[in-house]
Amino acid sequence: MTITAGLSNTRLNNEDFEWDGQILTRKNWKGFWFLIPSPILLGSISIMRFMMKLVIEKKCVVITPTIGSPKLKQCIESVSKQTYGNVEHLVVIDGLEYSNIVYDNIPEPIDISRLSITLCPYNTGANGFYGHRIYAAYPHLINADYILFCDEDNWYKPNHIESLVNTIETAKTNFVYSLREIYTKDGDYCCEDNCESLGKWPIYFARNGTNSRYLIDTSSFLFERQFIQDTCHFWHWGWGGDRHFLENVKELGATFECSREHTLCYRLDGNPKSVTKDFFEEGNRQQAEYYKGDFPWKKIL
Repeated sequence: MTITAGLSNTRLNNEDFEWDGQILTRKNWKGFWFLIPSPILLGSISIMRFMMKLVIEKKCVVITPTIGSPKLKQCIESVSKQTYGNVEHLVVIDGLEYSNIVYDNIPEPIDISRLSITLCPYNTGANGFYGHRIYAAYPHLINADYILFCDEDNWYKPNHIESLVNTIETAKTNFVYSLREIYTKDGDYCCEDNCESLGKWPIYFARNGTNSRYLIDTSSFLFERQFIQDTCHFWHWGWGGDRHFLENVKELGATFECSREHTLCYRLDGNPKSVTKDFFEEGNRQQAEYYKGDFPWKKIL
C-alpha cells in the first residue's frame, strides 16, 4: 500500500502503517500532518474525514452475556449498525448447554467484522446472577480502549456509542452513561425514562437529601478500560447489580458524566422484579412537576 499525502509529494509506504483488517494505524506519528489528505486530491471532505477516523478512532467492545433469548437478534443488529466505526460485539454464551439456541438467534446477514462469539463452559447466571458474573470477569480479557455492557433483551440506538465516546473524550471521566427509552416486552415504544436511571440525579421516589438513591442501568455504561478492570468485581452480585456497582464506585470517588441523550432502548419485563409502564408514566409525571418541566439531565453540557 502506498499513500500519497494531499498537501505534499511525500509518499508513505507499507512500513509506515499497520493494518489489522479494520483500522489503519500510523506506526511513527512524527509528521502526522502528512496524513491529512487534500480535499482537492480526494474529491470530497467526507472522504478526508473518513481517512482521519481510520487513524484516530479508539476501539470499543460491547459485552453481552446470553442464553439465547430471541431478543438477542435485535441486540446484535443494533450494535452492528452503530455510527461509531471501531466497535466489536463480544457475545458470551453463558453455558455449553445454550450454544445451539444462541447460534439459532444470530441474525443473518450480519457484519461479522463487528461480532465475536465466545463460550463460557459453565452457566454463571443461575440463582439470580443474570449476566453479572460475566460482567465481573470478562473486562479483564479485553484490550480495547472502552468497554460497554448490553443485556441481551436491550438494544442501542445507532448513535449510542458515538454519543458516549464523545462524552467521555470531552469530560475525561472514568465512565459515562446514557439515558434510556422504555419499550414494552414486544418492542413497542412507551416513553422516555426521566425518573429512574438518571445517574447523577436521584430516583424520583428516593429523593431524600444525603440518603437519596441513584441508578444507572447496566446497559447504559461506557467505561474506560483500566477503571472497569479495577472495579468490575463489584458486578459479582445478584439482582440490583447495577445499583450495587454504582454505590461502591461512587464511594471510591469515581468520576462520571451523562451523555444527555436517551440512546439506550430498555425492554420491560426482563425479569420478575421489573417495573411496569405505569411506573415510568407516574414517575415522569412527578418529575415534571418537581423540576417544573426543566430536566437538568437534558441540558447540553
